[in-house]
Amino acid sequence: MKIISWNCRGMGTRAKEEAMKILTRLEAPDILLIQETKMKDINFLQASKKIWNKSEAQAISARGASGGLGSL
Repeated sequence: MKIISWNCRGMGTRAKEEAMKILTRLEAPDILLIQETKMKDINFLQASKKIWNKSEAQAISARGASGGLGSL
């Protein structure tokens, strides 16, 4: 089982989405944990659908301009 944990320091840009696509393609993790998404949970879940199709995802919203967690 491969688990990757990434402090992305904000997922709201196209560059970060591309980096996440590349990471998941190259490493093929079973579980991907993302910290510091700096996004609302619903926005992160919508963005992650483009990248992660293995199973369900969970997210916790950021508070202001900090925080936010995603588990894929």
